[in-house]
Amino acid sequence: MRARVLTALALIPLVLLAVFSTSPLPLLILGGLAVVISSLELAHMTTGRRSWIPPVGGLILWGAGAWALVQTQGWAAWLPGLAGLGILAWAAIMKGCRRWIYIEIAGLYPASALYSLALLHQLLPAAGAWNMSNVVLLALLPLWAGDTAAIFIGRSFGKTPLAPAISPNKTWEGAVANLLAALAVALALAPWLGIDLRRAALAGLAMGVLGQAGDLLESALKRSLGQKDSGSLLPGHGGLLDRIDSLLLASLGVWLILR
Repeated sequence: MRARVLTALALIPLVLLAVFSTSPLPLLILGGLAVVISSLELAHMTTGRRSWIPPVGGLILWGAGAWALVQTQGWAAWLPGLAGLGILAWAAIMKGCRRWIYIEIAGLYPASALYSLALLHQLLPAAGAWNMSNVVLLALLPLWAGDTAAIFIGRSFGKTPLAPAISPNKTWEGAVANLLAALAVALALAPWLGIDLRRAALAGLAMGVLGQAGDLLESALKRSLGQKDSGSLLPGHGGLLDRIDSLLLASLGVWLILR
């Protein structure tokens, strides 16, 4: 637990500095690095190889999105959807070739999901030199609060397994605490971010539900492959993908709600 807390304390200020910047470049650079690392981890998990095909594919998508966001801000919003269609098309074409399907998904899934954070970052204009009320906070703080509540409530009061075949340590009590904490933080953020309570509530519910769904999705994948963690980069957390698995699905949900 101590290693987990120290790692979080080291990473959170870095993420918040990128979020509070009025320029999208710090977040785009940080996101690009996350795409490379998580793509490598996902490819290694699913194929047993550290192939560079996934991060290259992910960076191509990320770079195209970054250019569109900085230069035009027009068709940039379509990139996550186009990436999803690309994944489905490739899976259909490569049916029967499981390794290549995994490699393609490993490259595009983190890039297309994380790109929604960049879109959120530029959704509303900045009010000053620092954008302290950036709506990206609505995709981060409720998620962090929900994860924290799930850990403490689950360990203290959790008795009913949530998905024992996938993640034995998760309980319904922890899941409910996660959802309520995410909702409460989202509602508390609404006046600060200038968002109506209805949308804030929907975003909080999305973070609570989709965040846990993303976590369980990666847990199911790891269990099917007989692996405990996606990597060992972050002490107390495992790999980077273990840290951002909840964010991948949830950030897309928040962007769709606010967009």
